[in-house]
Amino acid sequence: MAQAQPATPLPYDTHPIRTLDPADTDYSDLHPLGEAIGGARVVVLGEQTHGDGAALLAKTRVVQYLHAERGFDVLVMESGFYDCAKAWALTPDGRAARCWLPVWRDVVQTDALRRYLSATDGSLALAGMDNQLTGVARAHLIDDLRAQGIDAPERFWQALSGLMQPVPAQPSAEAQVQFYADLAAVQAQVPPESSWAQVLDGVAVLAGQWWGNADIDSYIRRDVQMAENLLWLLEHRYAGRKLIVWTGGYHAVRNLHTARTAPGTPLVYASHTTTADVLHAALGDDLYVINTTAAGGTFFDYETQTTRPVPAAESGTFEARLATHFTAAFANVQGAHTPMSGTPAYNYVPLAGDWSQLVDGVLFIREMTPSEIRRP
Repeated sequence: MAQAQPATPLPYDTHPIRTLDPADTDYSDLHPLGEAIGGARVVVLGEQTHGDGAALLAKTRVVQYLHAERGFDVLVMESGFYDCAKAWALTPDGRAARCWLPVWRDVVQTDALRRYLSATDGSLALAGMDNQLTGVARAHLIDDLRAQGIDAPERFWQALSGLMQPVPAQPSAEAQVQFYADLAAVQAQVPPESSWAQVLDGVAVLAGQWWGNADIDSYIRRDVQMAENLLWLLEHRYAGRKLIVWTGGYHAVRNLHTARTAPGTPLVYASHTTTADVLHAALGDDLYVINTTAAGGTFFDYETQTTRPVPAAESGTFEARLATHFTAAFANVQGAHTPMSGTPAYNYVPLAGDWSQLVDGVLFIREMTPSEIRRP
């Protein structure tokens, strides 16, 4: 459907997107997005909530475009660093999506992405950056570590197995101390620049998440570890290649300390170091971050297992202004330094500030639709 350009200028360089349908491979409407990305080697695609079905479709179409026309040939999911590497080695096609976190693995809106991975015949590689052990690890990780000649007591392997369960056991304080000591001895047995060093660093972070009562610091450590895993992929496994990163909006936003909530107060998470913070410091202009937002509609809330409304865009916000003219659009905010209110980050939290400090581009969808869970 044709979308009229506004008579009055919008705050950012904004372009209509014709469709979110991944089946539409006429990517001419995405060329402004490609031009904005320019020579960046890493493009990050965020989403407000994991239950934003229309955003998953839009991101899939962007992935296809970046692979087909912009030379990006690695898709890095916010899923297990070890798991996705193992899954891809076993089945380098759409079946490797079993390494994905359930919010993407088990929904209808990512079917097109799985099909596309299969259709590319391996020319679009799949990787993961998360320290979480998302499924494949339970069947292979311990055997693969033993195959490296790792010397460790049986208590270490038992504790590691327990850490990989869907609901990990909580060892005693003494057992936790012993595990970390055993883990340090294991880490000393692998080359520091190897993928195994990254995997074991992630195990340490994962143990902290589960055994530290999921405190705030453990979430920050996870974000930093994801960034370090991605930088390792960029330097070692996929040196010289161009990476697309699929993640949640919180991990994709940087400089949260510069934003304010609607009442003008700092964010609860303002002091956090996100994955994007670490990546931006390391990559500079080699990084381009795109997040999604919406003016209305509904999303699937995984916490309550219900469909919930997207908060209606308030007058004067970015979303309200775009909703008057577009059903979908891309806005390049990089370098704009234009104060704006709206929901540029995560969970549709209203924010005000210089959006160019938070992200580089925004995918706008007027009417969000929810993810549909594939039931057994």
